[in-house]
Amino acid sequence: MDRTKLKVIGIGGTNGSGKDTLGFILAKHHNYLFVSVTELLREECTKRGIPASRENLRMVSSEWRREHGLGVLIDKAVEEFTSSTKTYSGVAIASLRNPGEVKEVHKLGGIVVWLDADPKVRFARIQKAAEHRSV
Repeated sequence: MDRTKLKVIGIGGTNGSGKDTLGFILAKHHNYLFVSVTELLREECTKRGIPASRENLRMVSSEWRREHGLGVLIDKAVEEFTSSTKTYSGVAIASLRNPGEVKEVHKLGGIVVWLDADPKVRFARIQKAAEHRSV
């Protein structure tokens, strides 16, 4: 696949702002593959047999960036897209956390969307997500 023809939407934003929700909407209504880089990092923590704590997620992402460059999480999402047997319109990638990821999305001809929400709404969402993960 020609990476310059790929439709890429990078999604960044504050915690609890709705990044994953936007990714799921793009998947459901616009046939995008939604890749959560947070889930990629969680999967790596599971492979390593370590808890998927924020600290460990940061540690793995920092390690990958040192070894493979600042856009590594975008690269991994694009690999998932190109290796899929299903046909998608494009790939939506959340949660962008550093300028290298934004730069990689732009290099691919994609766009980046930044989300935010009312702090009370974000707090409620973060609490709900934490409860879900601890079950």
